[in-house]
Amino acid sequence: MMIRQPSFQPVLMGKPSDHVEVLPEPSVVQLPLTSRRLHFSAVKVRSRALVAVGDVLAIDPDHFGVPLLASIAGTTKVDEKHGIITIDGSVADENRPAPSAPETDAPLDIKQRVLTGGGWPFFGDAHTGAIPNPDVPPRAVLVTPVAADLYVARPDVILGDRTDAMMRGLGILKTLTSNAPIHVAIPATAAPSFGVLRGAI
Repeated sequence: MMIRQPSFQPVLMGKPSDHVEVLPEPSVVQLPLTSRRLHFSAVKVRSRALVAVGDVLAIDPDHFGVPLLASIAGTTKVDEKHGIITIDGSVADENRPAPSAPETDAPLDIKQRVLTGGGWPFFGDAHTGAIPNPDVPPRAVLVTPVAADLYVARPDVILGDRTDAMMRGLGILKTLTSNAPIHVAIPATAAPSFGVLRGAI
């Protein structure tokens, strides 16, 4: 006997916006210590600690030491039982500067900066989706500025007039991949930003 499982199909209303709305910074954030791919088991802060934006709260020792960084400045509350670190931005040390990155553009240093800056989980294995080993050179890199999720802003809206910034990002990405080719999948759309990107590539 087959039983059909009900599915949740939300009804979408309205129409997409032609701009990105920048929301105000929240006064309190809750950061989970576990996600689909990461488990930040090594907590580096205690409750009632003052943190600045970019401070390391925890790391995932099983995924190349990827850090969990503070997204706002404030006071921490660590709840390891439920796997959450809360930052209360109403109590912050405004005089404490954010951590600064080393001023160097050497390829190995850039890779380390991406890793310690929390950006490495944005890379994924094309076949498994797993976080790649930063010490293993890739055979190729596939950049897909396409989002299939209904609740994610269209890539052309996010890109806007930032084509130059994306080209600089591709240049930095090239320094991380040695001689591996980079393939950019550009959707067949009339969006002006993608037209500029095609011409630039």
